[in-house]
Amino acid sequence: MSLDFKALDSTLAVTSAEIANSRNGLQTDVPELLFHYTTSTGMRGILDSSRLWATNYRFLNDASEVAYGANLFESLIRDRLTTAQNDVVSEFLSRTLHTANGFNGMVDCYIACFCARDDLLNQWRTYAESGGGYALGLQTKEIGLRWGQLERAQDFMLRRVVYNPEQQRGLLSEVIDKTMDALIAGTQGLSVADSNSVIARCCQFMRAEVADYLLSFKHPAFEIEQEWRLCHVVFPNEEDHVLFRDGPYGLTPYVSLDVSPMAGIYQNRLPLVRITHGPALNPENMRFALEKLLRSKNYAFVEIAGSTLPVRV
Repeated sequence: MSLDFKALDSTLAVTSAEIANSRNGLQTDVPELLFHYTTSTGMRGILDSSRLWATNYRFLNDASEVAYGANLFESLIRDRLTTAQNDVVSEFLSRTLHTANGFNGMVDCYIACFCARDDLLNQWRTYAESGGGYALGLQTKEIGLRWGQLERAQDFMLRRVVYNPEQQRGLLSEVIDKTMDALIAGTQGLSVADSNSVIARCCQFMRAEVADYLLSFKHPAFEIEQEWRLCHVVFPNEEDHVLFRDGPYGLTPYVSLDVSPMAGIYQNRLPLVRITHGPALNPENMRFALEKLLRSKNYAFVEIAGSTLPVRV
């Protein structure tokens, strides 16, 4: 019996569109402003370059980045292995376990994190070095409006972070079950050996579809952050634009992303609308310094606010 790869690819294309509908449903109701927390050094670098630095996911403050989603995905695969109906499905699920995390040596990801709120205590404790933390509020409707941008080095996607474990399992289960359906339809009456190519194709498909979720699933303990993130995926042969800096976890890979629009009042500069500074002993001086810095970088009309939290960090 010959394999009908054309039919398989057609089925997987339909499956991918169905999964995309679920994924795109997460990206609705984007806040008008999203806030990028950073230190004074980070803020100056951002204003100097009009770029955002996206950090390799392994060097973010949350040590469980990507691994959290990969572990959840693996647990769902193991559950299905216990009830697999035939040898082809069992082989497919077993192979999937070895490649569950597509970011483990296959592709890499760089992330710039945002919060929907601009005055979060846990963020100030992370970034407010001696009272120097800042939340840069960017206008989301202007992010990424670089029409005709063909450089892979500047491709990115905005993703809402999902914290609800039940929702996370539901989204991953959709990918797993729909891929299994395509596999079963494409291997009817075939042995494991004869199904090898289809199994490999379905493993590759599922790895790609799940990768997007691994970038945007976090433990529910972080839900207060209401995080969104700019994600930039890098393939092994496309790393010429990766840069390096010193960071809290040592030498840190990052990429510099241009999120400015190509036209309008924010042409070729950050759509920066508001800056909130963290708790400070002398907020008047922080405002004074911020105003001078913003004027020197041609951001004179940015609103400045201070933290209302009654704490010192």
